[in-house]
Amino acid sequence: MTSATLRCQQQGEEQQQELKKLALSIFGTTRPCFAGNKRSSSTSSTITSTTTAISIIMANTTSNSNNTILAPSATNNRAAISSPIILTATIFVALTSRSNDISSAIPSFSGAAQAKSANSQSQSDPSSLGSLACSRFSSPKVALCVHGGVRSFTHVLVRHTMKEYFVDSLLPNATVFAHITRLDSRGDAHQQYAGLFKEVTEEEIRDAAAFVGAIPSNIEVVEGPNVEVPSCQTDQEGADNVTSPASTRNGCLQLISRHENKTGEMFDAILLVRADLTVYVPFAPGCLYDFEHVHSLVDWYHSLPRSKARLMITEPYEKFFGCTKLTRLRKDVDDYLAPFFGAAHMSTANLPVMITRENLPRFPNNMCNMFRNPFALKQDPNPEHLCKFMTYANTYNRQPGKGEVTPVSAAQTLCRQAAKPPRIALCVHGSLASELPEAVSQLRERHFSRQLGSEVTTFLHLVVDVEEGGDEDGRLRQELRARLGAKEANAVFPASVGKACGESPDAASELQWHQDQCLTMIESSGNFFDIVAMFQSGVVPIMGLKPYCMYNSQLPRRYLNLAYMAPPKRFRQAIATWKSNCSSNPANSTLDLMGETFPNDESMAMGRYSPSDPCKFFETMPWSLLNPGHVKRMVRGIPLSPNHPGAICQRKHSTLPSSSE
Repeated sequence: MTSATLRCQQQGEEQQQELKKLALSIFGTTRPCFAGNKRSSSTSSTITSTTTAISIIMANTTSNSNNTILAPSATNNRAAISSPIILTATIFVALTSRSNDISSAIPSFSGAAQAKSANSQSQSDPSSLGSLACSRFSSPKVALCVHGGVRSFTHVLVRHTMKEYFVDSLLPNATVFAHITRLDSRGDAHQQYAGLFKEVTEEEIRDAAAFVGAIPSNIEVVEGPNVEVPSCQTDQEGADNVTSPASTRNGCLQLISRHENKTGEMFDAILLVRADLTVYVPFAPGCLYDFEHVHSLVDWYHSLPRSKARLMITEPYEKFFGCTKLTRLRKDVDDYLAPFFGAAHMSTANLPVMITRENLPRFPNNMCNMFRNPFALKQDPNPEHLCKFMTYANTYNRQPGKGEVTPVSAAQTLCRQAAKPPRIALCVHGSLASELPEAVSQLRERHFSRQLGSEVTTFLHLVVDVEEGGDEDGRLRQELRARLGAKEANAVFPASVGKACGESPDAASELQWHQDQCLTMIESSGNFFDIVAMFQSGVVPIMGLKPYCMYNSQLPRRYLNLAYMAPPKRFRQAIATWKSNCSSNPANSTLDLMGETFPNDESMAMGRYSPSDPCKFFETMPWSLLNPGHVKRMVRGIPLSPNHPGAICQRKHSTLPSSSE
């Protein structure tokens, strides 16, 4: 073998290793197993063109044909792709998508710029919980249409929370549409409630729709304020309540049908969402929700199977404007639609959304009785008090200023006036190995740190067993510290588990030992913190936490034994009590005293991330409290799907727990 050939082979091997590292940084593994839809033609063309550009580079590169990776595609369909050249092309496509996602992690208010760079609809964000959690489970192909009068849709508060807490959290791969009426007319005969929103331009509406995720061809702006009422509808007030909602919903369906005709692919489900809603708590991942049945919250939210679209969208429109169904005296749109929805309709009264009007005279801001603080502990903030400052009286309930940059997170947008962001010390403890996948830190930052205000200082207490082949040269520890932003003084890597109490540490004793060491490190840092949070390594939120102003920072709380939060003094008191009990009776080392004094908070639902076993992520969900037919079957306001991941995993692994405790 010549030296030139040897050099070429070495370069090829180096390129292959680099590509594997890139795949690992994006997906947490180079060999995930995805069960998804067939690849669309547009995906094939994207991959083919990319392959052509780089195939020469990979000509001498060998690869295991079992390396299979997900290709984010223009039509949001998944594809399992193998072979060395296609693997490279797929990583290139994924990196392009990821670069766009990273650059838009703190986006400006120019949604048009996002839409201009996107040849396709809504590419999946690799750090999105909805994307990661559901990627290996069957999810429906969903059309999401934002509709109605523009009102507060263009406001910073509404567009930002709808994007982060609804689209990105629930359905990052949904195709987004917008059918918006530009001029406002409440159609309210009561003069004390007849306030009108200021006019906005079509460009501003399109910019807001693009920010939420709609591409230009999926946006339609009509002038308004109301569609002309047919002369046969003699109940003018009742008819005024029906004309615009019926028209914009039908307009949504026309946009959706046009997209289906163009792509040749039908959607499985349709979501219709009013344009003037603030979403104040992150939705759970979409694969948990039931899209097979009809669900609604008054005229704010409707979810229905695509097969029922004609019955529930087209027929009400045609019968109203065709005068074959008349409105009754002073009835609203819900009363008019009720017969079309029939017995299949289920109300979802606990959705974390709220109509957002101006904080001005003649605007009816009187619906805060529908505002919720999901899974709140007894002394957590009152929802009706939160409602005012998180919706209509919020400082961001306004048009964005020219060139204004969005707040760092939806949580900071919502909580600006309600509370100051707490200063948080987060200590991750356990084993080094389970903390290494990059997806773990991405998800914890996005769905924990961002929700609690981003003022988070990270500490690490991770056991490294060098004798068992764990990071002998310290490179992995150094890389992990850098990625998590942990200072060298804030990271301790013991070689083995210490003896907190008794001769041989069991699970409970090991947990208390880690927590004691974490707290000592935090106390020695010389910094003041409002909250100490402790996570077992590899643990990430199953759902995004609530924004920080919805928690009482003085209360201790936990989720099982995976994550704990409390003021530093409460933590130290609990650990001191455990040590005292254990010293007097070593048998007490098995007691989880934290579990006794820290209430379990379901809003902090956590799971373990595993690149090889997606079911691990859902093992700790309280399925027995959420299963269909139970009074608590809702997941953040929407009924649980009969084929949710927990049910699927239980069928595969009958040993999975059926409840949270």
